[in-house]
Amino acid sequence: MTDFQAVPAFASLPSPISKLYDDLLWAIFRQNANNTQREVEDKTPALRTLVYTSLVCSKWRNLTLSLPSLWADVINLDILSNEEWRKEFVKRAGDIPLSVVCHKEVDGDRNTELTVSFLEEHWERIRYLDVRMGYINWRNFEERIWGILARPAKELEVFRFFPPLDRFNMDRKPLYVIRPTDFTLFSNEAPVLHTFHAPGIKPNLTASWFAGVRDLSLTGPLQVNELLSAFSHMHCLEVLQDNCDAIIAATEGTVLPHATCPSLKSIIISTCRSIRPYRELITHLLPASTCALSFSVVADENFAFDALALSDVSRILQMLPNYCDLSSATSLSVTLHSRTFDFQAMLPDNVPCVFFLALASASDVSDNYMQVLLSTLASLPLHNANKLSLSIGESADISYVDPEVAEFLSSFSFARQLELSSDTIQFILTLPQEVQDIALPSVDKVYLTTCSNELDVICIQVFLSARIAVGRPVAELDVRISEFSIGIDLSCLEEFYDLKVSLLFDGFKRDYVCGSGLVGDLVV
Repeated sequence: MTDFQAVPAFASLPSPISKLYDDLLWAIFRQNANNTQREVEDKTPALRTLVYTSLVCSKWRNLTLSLPSLWADVINLDILSNEEWRKEFVKRAGDIPLSVVCHKEVDGDRNTELTVSFLEEHWERIRYLDVRMGYINWRNFEERIWGILARPAKELEVFRFFPPLDRFNMDRKPLYVIRPTDFTLFSNEAPVLHTFHAPGIKPNLTASWFAGVRDLSLTGPLQVNELLSAFSHMHCLEVLQDNCDAIIAATEGTVLPHATCPSLKSIIISTCRSIRPYRELITHLLPASTCALSFSVVADENFAFDALALSDVSRILQMLPNYCDLSSATSLSVTLHSRTFDFQAMLPDNVPCVFFLALASASDVSDNYMQVLLSTLASLPLHNANKLSLSIGESADISYVDPEVAEFLSSFSFARQLELSSDTIQFILTLPQEVQDIALPSVDKVYLTTCSNELDVICIQVFLSARIAVGRPVAELDVRISEFSIGIDLSCLEEFYDLKVSLLFDGFKRDYVCGSGLVGDLVV
């Protein structure tokens, strides 16, 4: 067995699992024979698990060999480098459609030959495909790969195909590939395809098989009006992603149609170049009543965040309630750092809503962008959230005298739990007294994200006193002690009678009620 480590044999009494009925064993084996979860597959390949399972005893071996669907679902070309073993697994799979993965980024022409040859031989019976190519000489395989992808894919349900990386690009970006002019993906025959992720391969959105697609990652260039029009026959679409600036603005003067997408549950957009086409998409698309929207801008050096871009971004932030029921958010997170604005809302059933802006590399940034975004955020229906995580850095692009800050902090009227850092506490304590009087009126439980020195202790002490001074005392305080801190003394908190303190350190939790007289419990 050249591809697998030997399995040690242990002499022992029959275990309880050996007494299970075949149908229950089959269900367990079926659960383990799943190579579609990349994080799990990379650590514990389903193929190895199945082989080891078949070697436990004759009963298990006979059962696994009698179920060809198990073997069909574990074809991992990262492991099956031996031709004899590849043929053996395909033989054991019978005529069941195959699930094929190659996650370790096929690197080098020899490994690519193995993958391409396998796809050429078995394309018609592949059900699930996840192939990631590394650094190769694309021209050595280009014609063969396009030939494979032009063939009908009548069994294909999931298509994840990531083109080779550019050898000369330090950011490990995919190589820009140009498909043949007469190329038709899948010959327009992929009747059961429901997931399509293929950067660099632009599909025909009007193809008949798109009517069944549920999870789509866009490849461009694609004008926003083309996409909006295509939604009219994409009734099953649930997840829409664009992580490669696929969408471009419509030609000037084009009237954009409004589109409905009744099944859409999640939109994930990340751009580094242009915001306008995404603003056009988000303002013209009518999703289902609840649709998780994740919008991220990580500006590159050619990105100018001027007044027009700020207007587009503010409009997208303003549109969030059209997608997510923000009034039902259970927790909120706001991060304001230098050229960084990050807002996240957690909706029921752990549905996230994300708006992230990182402008560190932008060539130009509008002076008042943070104030505009804070004002827009304050206008959203966020008042029902119970928990707020707030992080304001020393170099955040705001001032404690900005009126938008007061408006922003007073908008979280129902938040009872507040998570923050000592830097954030210092910012709050510099606010004018009239702002502190109205900020975060319902907070009675505070989480300090890290406490590593005496200054952090002083910050929390002053903050607790300030809350008492405005008639809104804190009842509970959780403090996470930094992993490398020694001798943190929080005995000064003893003065806050009845304050419940929980100290979290090294995986332990110590609870204390201030005023108990056992101040040694407040020293770590």
